[in-house]
Amino acid sequence: MRVYFKYLLLLVLCAVAAGCMPKADNTLRTKFELLGEFDGMAGDTAYLKLVKDNGYEFIDSAMVDANGRFRLEGGIAGPDFYILHFASDNSRQITLIPDTAQILTVKGRAADFPDCYEVTGSPESESVCQMMHRIRRTRNVLDSLGRIFRSHIDSPDLADIKAALDSVYSCTCKEQRKFSEEFLRTHPDALAQIVCLSQYIAPKLPVFDPSKDY
Repeated sequence: MRVYFKYLLLLVLCAVAAGCMPKADNTLRTKFELLGEFDGMAGDTAYLKLVKDNGYEFIDSAMVDANGRFRLEGGIAGPDFYILHFASDNSRQITLIPDTAQILTVKGRAADFPDCYEVTGSPESESVCQMMHRIRRTRNVLDSLGRIFRSHIDSPDLADIKAALDSVYSCTCKEQRKFSEEFLRTHPDALAQIVCLSQYIAPKLPVFDPSKDY
């Protein structure tokens, strides 16, 4: 349980710089390939890192070509979490959980990375992707509520408008939580559960509160 809690903290506090470290030794691991294609990333550098108890281990890096494509290699020594990010902004990351797959493919766009992307070849990674898409929908709804509120800030009916917006806000957050609870029930043995438990709708709005949802 302690190891999983450490993973949870690492996934929530993902802010590690992309250092120039030696490439990891994958000889004792089952090798896999990560094939990426991202619009708007040409000339950037893609990094693959392994999540460790005490931080991250650099695994591989590759230059993104003119078509937005790149290829990375890694190795599976057990149930592992990997982080994919780009040199242009290492705070924007996606979580990958290679399992039995030998080849994973990840596609997306620079404009909406990392909230919207596609991954194939790994059921666990696909589950994480599904969660990211769902929470992006929730954030979009909440962002639209904020815009509506600001556009009516001088309205004489602001109190009524705010009450209506607050109602939608509350329902939207409850729906996100309901989705996440259902995911936990239907994926009882998935490592992706750890990612699900660490979701944040907004910086100070976690889907689950560790003090209340232990």
